[in-house]
Amino acid sequence: AEGQGWVLEVLPTLERREEYRRRDRARRWLAPSLPVAVPVTHTLTSGLRAKQPIGGHVYQGDADAVLERLADVLAALWSVDASHAAYVGVESLTIEEARRTRLEELETASIALEIPDEWLARWRGWLGSKTGWPAASVVLHGAWASEQVRVDAQGAFVALDGWGDVRVGDPGDDLAEIVGWLGDADALLAALEERGAPVWEGALEHIETLRTFSCVSRAAKLLQTRSQPAKDAAQAVIDAH
Repeated sequence: AEGQGWVLEVLPTLERREEYRRRDRARRWLAPSLPVAVPVTHTLTSGLRAKQPIGGHVYQGDADAVLERLADVLAALWSVDASHAAYVGVESLTIEEARRTRLEELETASIALEIPDEWLARWRGWLGSKTGWPAASVVLHGAWASEQVRVDAQGAFVALDGWGDVRVGDPGDDLAEIVGWLGDADALLAALEERGAPVWEGALEHIETLRTFSCVSRAAKLLQTRSQPAKDAAQAVIDAH
């Protein structure tokens, strides 16, 4: 709740401390550009992490009610100079690199798993063509879900949490996550266009294809462990698509 002081967390490993320092830098980089609050955090040399709660309440309504603010946040993220990402340790992929990464995921999954031919044809056609892809990468939040959105007592969207997956990449990634919650890609794209955000030709189809392709990305990640249980879990992800 608002007014709370700092919360301390012990970070037992050096690897985890370095990861949280990267997150601290990313938040400090992005916070001045955003129309909503983000958590204030500091990872201390003592192995402690200090976080000041951002206030507000977890949003539990329909995304329609916060659509305009969602568009404000996305437009602000897209306007950040992504070339600075390397200085704060944020992963950065060009659109071509993102496309190749997905092609590798598809080939990995298609070798190990049973995927219907019609799905493979659709995804390979999408990945093999540069038509309908965005022109440039943007800064992504990377973890859009209703539990990350904080609202005040009047229901206004005032803060955004969950910045552990910040990266630079395909703007369709964030859009696909939000549309999975919002359910109305047309309204979101229209709101972004009103704000002068670079909505590209073919964005709607790109988002919908990304949403279907998400099962491949999840399956390919599971296959990295090279175990039979992981392969079974990966096949279940595909079968549930």
